[in-house]
This record gives sequence, C-alpha cells and structure tokens, in this order.
Amino acid sequence: MAAPTDRCWNHIGVGGDGSCPELARCAHCRNCGVYSAAAARLLDRDLSEERLDQSTEEAARPIQDAAGDTASAIIFRLGAEWFALTPLAFDEITEPRPIRRLPHRRGGAILGLVNLRGELVVCLSLARVMSLPNAAEPPQNGRLIVLGHPEGRVAFPVDEVRSITTYDADAVKALPATVSRTSTNFADGLLAWSGRAVGRLDGARLADALNESLA
Repeated sequence: MAAPTDRCWNHIGVGGDGSCPELARCAHCRNCGVYSAAAARLLDRDLSEERLDQSTEEAARPIQDAAGDTASAIIFRLGAEWFALTPLAFDEITEPRPIRRLPHRRGGAILGLVNLRGELVVCLSLARVMSLPNAAEPPQNGRLIVLGHPEGRVAFPVDEVRSITTYDADAVKALPATVSRTSTNFADGLLAWSGRAVGRLDGARLADALNESLA
C-alpha cells in the first residue's frame, strides 16, 4: 500500500491557517504539485477491506453543524487599500507581465493584453473598474492576479498579495455608514486582518463590473 499522504492543505493550506508560502504562487492548493501528487497516490493505492468499511461508515455518518462557519480569502492591496476575495475566483497569481497596449482603448478600464505562457489575456485596471482614488496608472511592480471568466480569463495588476487567510464568517462586520459609495458597490463586509479592516469583495458584483468593462 502507498505511504499515507501528507495532507498539508488541511494544516497550512486553504483548509488550515493559510501559512504555506506556495499559496502566494498557486492561489489555491488544487493548483499545487503536492496536492496533485497526493491525489495521484490516493487514486493509485490498493484499498483494504478495513478501509472500505471505514469509508462507508464515514460517508454514512450524519453531518454535524460546526460551531461557526469558516471561510477563506486572499488578501491583496491596491494602492493604500486592502481587499479580500474568495480563492475560488482566482485562476492564478503570477509575476507582472509587459502590457501590450490596444489602440483606441486608452483611458478606460482595459489596459491591454498580457502574454501568459502563449495565451493572450485581457488586462484590466481593477482600480478603474472600482473607481478608486489615484487609479490613473496601474502598479508597476507587485503581482498579476488572473481570474476565470466565461469569455476568457482576465488579469489585473495589484501592488501586493498576501497569503490566504481563514476567518469566521460570523465575524464579518457590516460596512459602516461612513464608508464611501464606491466601496459599498463592491464590498459586502469588513474583515479584521493584521490590525486592519479589509473590505471583502462581493464576487458577483465584481464579475458584473468586469463584464461591463469588457463590453
């Protein structure tokens, strides 16, 4: 029988405390080679009768309500503002790429095209999509975030990306009345992270705004 898999994703990955340094590169454990290798070993192993009985017992066990629902988010920075977005929205996080400008598309949210391993991907300014202050120029350094999209992947540059954080969904605070209208268009709550109040982005609202920018 194959050696037991090291389920690091449940300890330092998306199912744990999010401290794995590979998360900044892979965005999600499913994109990591360790996870893929563990899945291959799991599928290739020979199951004993004891393990089959145990799996059947586990599958038949009633689901118990957890003390509190937990969720995870990737924290990133645009200018002076920090935001959180579910890892499920991310395809990958990579190094910045040269942006190929498109004719007659200056001033809008579309910055141009970036080449990701031979694939041309539309690059947007998320700051412009969200009408953030000081959104005239995209970050020159930092990271490039790539999101899945029905019409093809889209990317946007950010100043900084932190690893995945796990939080108690019940601890998300409502947006205060003093928050800017721009933030309320895209954020659905505030997370407490490293002494900061981070705006949790609503994935559906953000997707709608990206669709409008691509139209």
